[in-house]
Amino acid sequence: MSGRFDTLLSAGTMALFAAGVSACSGNVVSTSDASTTTTQALLSVERTATMTDVPTSARAHASAYFLRLQSGADRMLAARLVGATDVLPAAGQCEMTAMLADRGMPLASLGPVDLVDVGEVALEASQIRATLAARAFPDVVDLVSGVVYTTRDFMADPLPGQGAYTFRVSGSSALPAMALSGQAPGPLEHLYVGGYALRGEPIVLPREDLAITWQPPTGADLVYVELASSEDGPLERVRCTFPNEGRAVIEGAALPKAVAQTIAIHVIHREDVAAPGLDRGEIRFDLSTSGPLRFDGARP
Repeated sequence: MSGRFDTLLSAGTMALFAAGVSACSGNVVSTSDASTTTTQALLSVERTATMTDVPTSARAHASAYFLRLQSGADRMLAARLVGATDVLPAAGQCEMTAMLADRGMPLASLGPVDLVDVGEVALEASQIRATLAARAFPDVVDLVSGVVYTTRDFMADPLPGQGAYTFRVSGSSALPAMALSGQAPGPLEHLYVGGYALRGEPIVLPREDLAITWQPPTGADLVYVELASSEDGPLERVRCTFPNEGRAVIEGAALPKAVAQTIAIHVIHREDVAAPGLDRGEIRFDLSTSGPLRFDGARP
């Protein structure tokens, strides 16, 4: 998975670092300033089903971050700093991903973030067990150091879209052994874009307000949609966030300008987990379905 991981760091996380570093002011809190620390586990499972001319292709990726933070530090800011969470617009709104990435982060108030070595981390789901690889996280302005655990590459089926997932941690001198489990809510069903089911061939649509409907899965927290240009020229990506209510409308003016685009509809579920040695833990499921679109009519 090294290619994808490196890409994520260079294109996503590193961009966030740069935005945050340029926006922060004052001195970074040193380790000696922190009287107490907290240990947080941020675990994620991403599963993508791509509609093709052959049966749907599904792949999955998992990661695990064990963060030691100064007591009182902003947990979500730390998650964003290390790339353990997506930056999304407010519910009912759309934004260009470049604008989301450019949001400054007040890093001066965060203090150093240690990514703790916890021994071996394995993911179990259905009948599958995969050991995650420990990778050194690149130091950035002395804020972050340690290791992150990721699957070595995208994993193909049979990782389920619905059901129990367990992260098993062997433990180390920094953190005891533990098992952290969560329940994936399942991908979106009865999903229609502009009145059509996604397929391998592009859906041709007028350039107007885009309606998306689905059957809301039980337990899902929210749905976000990402539209991206898929033709030569500048890459343009738009993200829109909606409550899990079964229907959403993206205004035509918010669509990328490209004729050929891809659409990915993500269902998000976050679940708190607990174990001795952790002050807080969370498993985040991101289950998406994607396919091609083609917009008919003149660009705005």
